[in-house]
Amino acid sequence: MFLVLLVAAVLLVATDGFRVRSMRPSVSSLSSSVASTENYQPQAVISNIFNQLRTIDPAKAFATLTTVVQKPQRLQYTASMMTRFTFFLLQGVTVSFLRSSAKVSEGANQPAQKTPIDPIKIVNALSSAILSDEDSDIYVQNITDDLNNQQVITDQQTEFFRTTFKEIIKLLRKDLKNIEDGIYKYPYDLNPTDPAAISQWSPVNVIQQMREYYVDRQLVLDRQETKNAFEVAKSFVSSKYPEYYLQNFHYQSDGWLSSKSANLYDYQVESLFLGTADAMRRQILPSMNAYLKNLDTSSTKMLDLACGTGRFSSFILDNYRDLDLTLMDASPQYLEHAKSMLSKYDQVKYAEGFGEEMPFPDGSFDAITCVYMFHELPAEIRVKVVGEMKRVLKPGGKVFFVDSAQRGEVKHEQILEGFTVIAHEPYYLDYVTSDLKELFAGFTIDNQDVNWVTKCVTFTKE
Repeated sequence: MFLVLLVAAVLLVATDGFRVRSMRPSVSSLSSSVASTENYQPQAVISNIFNQLRTIDPAKAFATLTTVVQKPQRLQYTASMMTRFTFFLLQGVTVSFLRSSAKVSEGANQPAQKTPIDPIKIVNALSSAILSDEDSDIYVQNITDDLNNQQVITDQQTEFFRTTFKEIIKLLRKDLKNIEDGIYKYPYDLNPTDPAAISQWSPVNVIQQMREYYVDRQLVLDRQETKNAFEVAKSFVSSKYPEYYLQNFHYQSDGWLSSKSANLYDYQVESLFLGTADAMRRQILPSMNAYLKNLDTSSTKMLDLACGTGRFSSFILDNYRDLDLTLMDASPQYLEHAKSMLSKYDQVKYAEGFGEEMPFPDGSFDAITCVYMFHELPAEIRVKVVGEMKRVLKPGGKVFFVDSAQRGEVKHEQILEGFTVIAHEPYYLDYVTSDLKELFAGFTIDNQDVNWVTKCVTFTKE
């Protein structure tokens, strides 16, 4: 399967790369490029990979391999997640390279470009992260200190990626341990033979979705460069939606208000997080399991607030088949996508609405899940949403909260600020400095932890 995905990436480069190569960039434009194209020659990358392989301790490599293969499920998880991670990493490098090459080819009239991703730096960082035994914090300098110094930036790319890869490895080890400890089931989407995951692993579907992503990604990057985040507000006029909602969050096409956006969303998020978004979301499942394991789930009422495409709900229902679950979202298109994804679960209900005005009576639910919503809300709306959560929850009800890590909780805080650069997130920096304990007044915090760049908190209504 890895070879299939790798071939898909090569096909993308081969078909879309003709446009880049046919432009015949001038010597002057190439010399002004932010990064030498020599760094991106395949032979240089391959040579670097072999150099890194020579540094591997055979005994350590054999011990690691033995640990992986001794359990079939562990081997399957490792193979599936590494295929997924490698695919999205290759895709990111490819998109960065093609975009940079195209801009260089267009000549001096183009604005100065950001440093493209250097594959050799990634290889160095990944091998260092995998082979390192250290668990101590890694200091990463601010990569925006000197944007005019190419050598500083590329050196810091290695350290930044090394830190990121170490955090991803920790996340995946934790995810695997939770599975092996029986806290939650082996994720259905990591099993290519599962009927619900077959389309995700189909080479034809992968190639098609990758091409759709790449085409749309160019539009996203164009909006990013021009800071055009209000297309949807101009094209979609309705008193139904508040002003804060009618934006192109992430600079994505159509904001939240089209089937195209809904169909691309999960792929876009996994592209952003190198295939680990699901694994980060799953780290709230242990708290959910501790709550649900002694309950009759068929009579336990749970609300998935801002459910989006229903992706996270699919993991909840895979573990708790008969859970009385209601999905709510403000986007009718995303709700339709969720209905399609969860069509085999007859008991699931759906509601369209906003978190600050939930269409439910007081005390309707035993628990609420809320994934990646709060960072996209203005501060005053967050307060109203918490008030509504409190209203619709029964006494002692739970909130299973998943969102971005906050200030002081990640080892590379420039990633928090960087997120607002690559993605239109007007309320994000306010969110990451907010006090969740103060915001959730009237709730107690049962537990909280951070996994790479995602924070999981469990609250109980007092």
